[in-house]
Amino acid sequence: MISWRRYHVHDTGASARVKQPCSLRDHRFLHADAVNLAAFLWHLREGHPDAYRAIVETVRLVAPFFGDFVLEPQPRQPDHLMLEWREHGADGSVGPDALSGGTLRFICSATLFLQPAAYLPATMIIDEPE
Repeated sequence: MISWRRYHVHDTGASARVKQPCSLRDHRFLHADAVNLAAFLWHLREGHPDAYRAIVETVRLVAPFFGDFVLEPQPRQPDHLMLEWREHGADGSVGPDALSGGTLRFICSATLFLQPAAYLPATMIIDEPE
C-alpha cells in the first residue's frame, strides 16, 4: 500500500479527464485526478455496497436531484465506463456535463473520503480544495 497520495480534482471543464470514458479494469484505487471515478464507483457498487450507498446518500445531501450513478459499459467500448447519473424520479441517464463543476468536485471528494479504509493511503494531500 502506498503511504501517501496527492489529490487534485479541480479540472471539471468540458475536456476534463474525469468526464471521459475510463477503463473498467482501472478500479483498484481512485487516481489523483479522479480520471477513473466511474470505474472506481463501479468497483465499490459491486464489492463494497455500504461504501457505495454512503457516497450516493452523501451526494444527495448537497444535490437532492441526484438519484444514482448509472455505471454501465459503453456500447462501442464494452471495457470502458462513462460517469453517468440519473436524476431522482427520471428514467433516462445523463452524462457528467449535466453536473455543475462544484457538484462534480463534491462527488470526487465524497468518493475519496467515504471509500473503504483499506483503499486509503496513510496520508492524503488535497490540492486546492474548495
